[in-house]
Amino acid sequence: KTGKKQKTKQKTVAEVKLRRQEPAPGTGFDDRWRKPVQSRFFPDGPEPTGRLLCACAEFSQAQPRKPCLLVHIGPADLEEAGSGRERPGGTAVWGLERLSAHHGFQPQRVDATGRLSVFYRSEGREHSQTSATDLQTKADRLVQMSICSSLARKFPKLTIIGEEDLPPGDVDQELIEDGQWEEILKQPCPSQYSAIKEEDLVVWVDPLDGTKEYTEGLLDNVTVLIGIAYEGKAIAGIINQPYYNYQSNEKEKLREQRNEAKAGPDAVLGRTIWGVLGLGAFGFQLKEVPAGKHIITTTRSHNSKLVTDCIAAMNPDNVLRVGGAGNKVIQLIEGKASAYVFASPGCKKWDTCAPEVILHAVGGKLTDIHGNALQYDKEVKHMNSAGVLATLRNYEYYASRVPESVKNTLTP
Repeated sequence: KTGKKQKTKQKTVAEVKLRRQEPAPGTGFDDRWRKPVQSRFFPDGPEPTGRLLCACAEFSQAQPRKPCLLVHIGPADLEEAGSGRERPGGTAVWGLERLSAHHGFQPQRVDATGRLSVFYRSEGREHSQTSATDLQTKADRLVQMSICSSLARKFPKLTIIGEEDLPPGDVDQELIEDGQWEEILKQPCPSQYSAIKEEDLVVWVDPLDGTKEYTEGLLDNVTVLIGIAYEGKAIAGIINQPYYNYQSNEKEKLREQRNEAKAGPDAVLGRTIWGVLGLGAFGFQLKEVPAGKHIITTTRSHNSKLVTDCIAAMNPDNVLRVGGAGNKVIQLIEGKASAYVFASPGCKKWDTCAPEVILHAVGGKLTDIHGNALQYDKEVKHMNSAGVLATLRNYEYYASRVPESVKNTLTP
C-alpha cells in the first residue's frame, strides 16, 4: 500500500513505495502526470519513468501532512542507474531529490542497496530531528532482527546479545538470511576451535555502529558488527561496511578506497571484513601508518576533557574524529590512524568484540585504558567502563602515555 503511515509515537513519517511496474494506461498516473511533472520539475533532465511518476503523485498527496518522507527503492528502480545520472538509483532517485527540494525538503541520503531513503523538510528542525531518530531506530531494529533471528534459527543454542532490546515475536520471513559464503567455508577451522559447541559461544551484535553519523548522512562511518566469543575471549568477528564506495555527492565518482576497488558505476557498493584468531583477517588490504607518525582516531560525538587530556599526552601529529568503533579499527588496519583512543565509558561490548578480533588477527592489540583485556562472557557487564585503547603497532608507546589522572578516573 502507498501513503501508509509509519507507526511512531509522533506519527511524523509518511511512507511511499515506488511501484515495480509501469502503470497501465488510464490509471491516472500516465500522461496526466507525465507532462506536468516533466515541465515543472525536470525541465533540463531525462523524462521521468512510470515508476517515478507514481512516486511523484504519491509524494504530492503525502507531503503536505508530514515533515518526513521515507521512500523504498525497489531493485527494479535501481536498474535505472544506467540512465546517465551518477547517483545510485538513477533517474528515480535523482527525480525524487528534485521533487523533495521543490517542496522544501532537504535530501540527506540515498541508500543504493534498495533500502530506505529519507528526505527532511528544510524548515522545522525539531520535526526533522525526530524523524531522523525514528529512522535510525527502525534501521537498528530491522538489522538486529535479521541477524539475531537468522542465527537463532540455524544455531538455536547460541547466546546472542544485541544492542537493541527487542521483544520476542514473529519475524518477517524477508528478514531471514539462510545463505552461506562458500569462500569462508573453504577456509580450514583452526584446530583449537574444532570441538567447540554452539552453546559455549556468545555472539555480540551491533546492528548499526555509528548511529549518530547515520542520522547525519555520514554513511561511510557506519558498520554492522557481529563478534563471537568463547570462554570470555573474542575469537571471530565480522565488520560489514554497507556504504563502502558510497558516493556522498552526486557530482562525485565512487571513491576508490583500496587498490582493487573500481571507481565509477562498476564499483562495488559495500564490503565485509572478517577474521578468526588463528586463521587471519580478510576483506581488506593491510596497511600501516608511516614510521614515526602518530595519528590518533577518536570519538566524533562523545568528546570530553578526559578524552582530550589523554590524546594530548600522546603528542599526536594529527587527530581524526570519526564515528563508530568498527570504523575506527578499519582506520587502524588500513593505515589511516596509528591508535584508537577513547578515554571514556560509553563504548559497549558489542562495539568492540568484532573489531578486536580483526585487529588481533593481524597482530594488533585492543584493551581498556589500563591495558586490561576485555571480557565477553554472557554474564559480563555490557559497558566498557574503562574506555578503549587500540593500535596496530607500537601499543606500548601509547599505553605508557596514558595519564594517571585518566586511569584513576576510569575504573575497570
